Amino acid sequence: MIPGLCALGVLVGAVGFLLSEMGWGGKRLFSVLGIILMLAISSEGLFAVYGEISQLGGAMGEISAAALKVVGVGYVFGISSDLCSELGEGGASKALTLAGRVEIIVLILPYLKEVISLGLEMIK
Repeated sequence: MIPGLCALGVLVGAVGFLLSEMGWGGKRLFSVLGIILMLAISSEGLFAVYGEISQLGGAMGEISAAALKVVGVGYVFGISSDLCSELGEGGASKALTLAGRVEIIVLILPYLKEVISLGLEMIK
């Protein structure tokens, strides 16, 4: 699967470059369709990774599971932001980046509160 995905990525990039050089205005749409196709092809691997991470998170405890969620949220928002940027929507890309950061803060806030309260107890 890896060589095929790499070849598809290079093919999408090369064809997109040729289309833009020829003056075709649909290069961005072509690129997004190529990205969606690559994600669809790799979805089996993505689901396998998700299953392994879920098992790992369950075995490692609550804090480790939260850390894995933070990493997942970062990737999802990063990919979404990159996709918007590829489409030329810089404002939406920046908004998604900010929303991802806020979501990560929301995920870690309960643990941050706990750390602060433990620190205050140690000071007393």
